[in-house]
Amino acid sequence: MQGRPTDAAWHRRGDQRLTLPAPAEVRALLDRQILNAADTLWPQRPVRLGAVVPSEFSFVRRVDVAGRPLFAKASLLGMSMPAVLLGAGGDLTRLRAEQADYLSRPGELLDREARQLSALSGLGLRVAGVAGSTGGVLFTTPAPGPTLSEAIERHPRHTADLLAATARELRCLRCPALGSRLHGAAIAEQSIAATFLRKFNGISGSSYLMRTGHAHHLAPIVARLHAQLRPGAAGRRVWCYGDLEPEHVLFADGPESPPTFIDPSLSHCLPGADLAKVVSRTALRLVTGLVPEGRADDTQSSDHILDGVAAHVEASTPRESARAAQEWLRRLLVLWLADTVNTLSTSLTAPEDFPLPGRCMTTVTRIDAVCTLLDHLSAALADREPACSLWRRALAETRRTVASERYGSAAIGA
Repeated sequence: MQGRPTDAAWHRRGDQRLTLPAPAEVRALLDRQILNAADTLWPQRPVRLGAVVPSEFSFVRRVDVAGRPLFAKASLLGMSMPAVLLGAGGDLTRLRAEQADYLSRPGELLDREARQLSALSGLGLRVAGVAGSTGGVLFTTPAPGPTLSEAIERHPRHTADLLAATARELRCLRCPALGSRLHGAAIAEQSIAATFLRKFNGISGSSYLMRTGHAHHLAPIVARLHAQLRPGAAGRRVWCYGDLEPEHVLFADGPESPPTFIDPSLSHCLPGADLAKVVSRTALRLVTGLVPEGRADDTQSSDHILDGVAAHVEASTPRESARAAQEWLRRLLVLWLADTVNTLSTSLTAPEDFPLPGRCMTTVTRIDAVCTLLDHLSAALADREPACSLWRRALAETRRTVASERYGSAAIGA
């Protein structure tokens, strides 16, 4: 099994070769950006940089400002950090110059996120508090409590209830006032579909696939999903939370109380995008073995979790017509698989010393199982299998994959 790349010396960009920015240099640049932003917001206050927080997209670290613990999220050119380290923004000199120009223009990524958090708070949603935002850095207050993933894994029989509680809180996204509050602040570039189409676009997409070391497995999967995710697909758009990873939903006061949400990337999407990300990340945690085995009194936690996911999807399926239900379910499946490919490709291409979440690292070690599942389900999508039967197949194959990875092939026929 080929792991993540270590060739951080050279990268071909068009007809030119450029020196890739070293992770240590990029980190130093971002640390200076954080310190400058903190000095702007809180002059003369002592600032101490804390631990770096693993993230798939941004550079995040804990900071202490005059005894006040905060999270600092920093961005370069609005790009993901793995993309920056792979040379998408040029070498370090170019990054510095273009970042200064980027920050001088309105609509910087983390400024939009700060506006989104404020708008959501104004609608009554519990979100991470914005302590300040300037200079390409967003400071937020810590949101305590177990994540949705942790709550599900502690209470697998209550998976459907936890998912329903999360969806219930996000009904505020239907508020007519949200559009005016978010004018110019959407983060459409981080949707599942936009991320997938940007990664796997033309010649650069082929080059990106080669960098994974598993292009022979992933290329047919990507081609099938690309055909299903053409830009401008028809349908009514709704406001979606965007980055609804289970790790971005926290139950500070227990699973019976409303959760707190962090890291939004709201945009107009076709319905089902938020649920697709929750399903994708939950299934990925199961397949990669991040969900602990059941306790002595609950030895089938993965089955209970998938049962809860199935129940919540059934409850969320549109009822206005059979056709609408089929279209919604097919879109859910396409976005589930596309999000999994996005995560897998990030895991395989990020430099070794970039701090990825544990889920991403474990995905690399279980790549054969993940690719097999993606291959089977994307092929069924391409064959236009009815969405309802395909959804049942997806759940069944996920169960088999989890059993095989956890207990060995003997478990499949048990």
